[in-house]
Amino acid sequence: MTTSTPTEKIDNLLKSDASAFLRSIRTDMTNLLDSTDESLRQKLGEVYAAAIVLSHDKDQWQTFCEQEEWMSFRQRPKPIDSHRENALRYAVRYAVGFDGTSSNQAAYRYKKALEGCWISKVAPSDVPNVIKASGGIEKLKQQNVQQAKHLPVFFMPNRFTKVIAERGGVGLDAILLVRFEEGGAAEVQATILAGTAKENGYPSLKQFAVAFKKWRAVDGKKFPPAE
Repeated sequence: MTTSTPTEKIDNLLKSDASAFLRSIRTDMTNLLDSTDESLRQKLGEVYAAAIVLSHDKDQWQTFCEQEEWMSFRQRPKPIDSHRENALRYAVRYAVGFDGTSSNQAAYRYKKALEGCWISKVAPSDVPNVIKASGGIEKLKQQNVQQAKHLPVFFMPNRFTKVIAERGGVGLDAILLVRFEEGGAAEVQATILAGTAKENGYPSLKQFAVAFKKWRAVDGKKFPPAE
């Protein structure tokens, strides 16, 4: 009879239910919020592994989005590809829990620390070593934050981007309502929600106010305010 290694046990659990796995380590994550030792590095590697599973498995992602804890959380994940591709953000959030300021700060800190690994597709087993080699979680977070300042912005295609593309963007002044999405890609994704524009001149604030009110009445509820 063979005995499974800790890594094999984790892999098996992730393949069966990544949501349950993240929930099972929440207590450990809470107890390690102020820690920078090896235990925390290992736990972050496990959360990262769960995020990879969720990003590739649509069925597990659907189950994850339906977890009860998300129902009262404003920025909950949705069963859409753009959110699934950003599974790291939601896996970290779910793992640290929803207990106020301390968990909010931890979610941001850990997500930013792991973001570079996510972009570079680092193997989960290598994550603890990457954190250690970088000088710890805080230094790795700061490094990734600085790099993110230079990322290009990609506007998700819609009727607004179509107009901009048709006009070539030259000589077009616009007032826009834009929602920026956090991600783990090598670019920042954004969606133009409403706006008004004018060629070779300043657009009207009154026209933008009308466009904004129309957007808020029709689609605004789809975009709850940030945490």
